[in-house]
Amino acid sequence: YTNVKLYQAGEPEWKMKSYLEVGTPVAQAAFKNESALLIDARPYAKYLAGSIPGAMHIHDADVDQFIGRLPSDKTTSIITFCEGYDCAKSHNLAKKLETLGYKKISVYAGGYPEWKEAGNQTTAGGAKKVEVKAETPKKDAFVEGIKLGTDEGTVDGEWYKAHIMAGTVPSNVAIIDVRSPSEYANGHIKGAINIEAGKLSAQEFVAKLPKGKVVILNCSAGGRSMEAFLKLQGAKIDVSKIFYFDANIKCDKS
Repeated sequence: YTNVKLYQAGEPEWKMKSYLEVGTPVAQAAFKNESALLIDARPYAKYLAGSIPGAMHIHDADVDQFIGRLPSDKTTSIITFCEGYDCAKSHNLAKKLETLGYKKISVYAGGYPEWKEAGNQTTAGGAKKVEVKAETPKKDAFVEGIKLGTDEGTVDGEWYKAHIMAGTVPSNVAIIDVRSPSEYANGHIKGAINIEAGKLSAQEFVAKLPKGKVVILNCSAGGRSMEAFLKLQGAKIDVSKIFYFDANIKCDKS
């Protein structure tokens, strides 16, 4: 195990690594042999919806609240994971664990999406799809012309993606990218405004949102946009016209 700083020019700060990245075979071996503590760094709502069985949940922004749950032995092998290659949460958590003195930290770079894609067991069920009796489709719901998703606070992903790709996002929509400025600079949805939600209180964040618009939040993997929405909701702020795009998004600088 060697500590090496690995990064490329122009990459976000969280991609400067002083720990190992591991793939699915290593995560599978750790799960099977119980040879490492797996920690899910995603928002709690995503953890509840499905995670790697036996994984502990420690949200990357709330490490201080969970110090008592961490191993007392600082040489314990720990593997953090989140929503995949472009999600910063597992990296943020790994860095924080390093500052707490843990010596054997790795990040499962593919995260939960790659774990599921490989057909591994999850807390949401097995890899095989279970056929269920078809239900009568619910009537599509819209707010000011914006099609809503099935999960609370979401915009319908396929509907929104189609408009993004066609360049026809309705004019009454404000696209808000909640990532860091460096991530935003490396590529973002056309027309998106960058407001880094993680560094702001709910009141500070909502004060920066455009007025008179339907707001749709996005990040790179859905986690941070969900957090921003839940932060506003938890502060009793009116979110009737604020939604988030729960999707993995990759954009180049164009």
